[in-house]
Amino acid sequence: MEAVVEPDIRIGPFALWVHRRQSEATVDPWWIDEIECRVVVSSADTTAVLTGTIPSRNLHFFAEELAKLNETLSGSAGLDGFDMGVVVVVEPADATGHLRSQFRLWPGGAWNGELKAEFAFDQTYLPQLLREVRRVLARFPVMVEFAGDPVPAPPSR
Repeated sequence: MEAVVEPDIRIGPFALWVHRRQSEATVDPWWIDEIECRVVVSSADTTAVLTGTIPSRNLHFFAEELAKLNETLSGSAGLDGFDMGVVVVVEPADATGHLRSQFRLWPGGAWNGELKAEFAFDQTYLPQLLREVRRVLARFPVMVEFAGDPVPAPPSR
């Protein structure tokens, strides 16, 4: 019997597992931060599964935006995984602390159509979500800084 592995990041029906850095060796700084991922979004009658890569810098931006959202309950936090076919946005749903997460998925590529899902949750889940994203970043830190990026350079090893 195969052991069940909990996702690294979960937002309601959205689950993301990170596996490893992109397997192809590269010296191109644009691709060095790519992390191989698997995303599953499930509802009562549909399940979408996507595999691909998300740059660790995009997870860093997501964590920064989640931290601001947690402090102010305004603005939004977005995880850009468009290259693998997934975009997640977390934003306030109302003035009472309820949040909405919107998932846009393109299984098989953008030309095959878009799937959309939404999930509402309470602000008290934000610290847990932020911890999950930061745990992923601890395993796969940002390795390169681009001009204009608010990402700090990684520590020297």
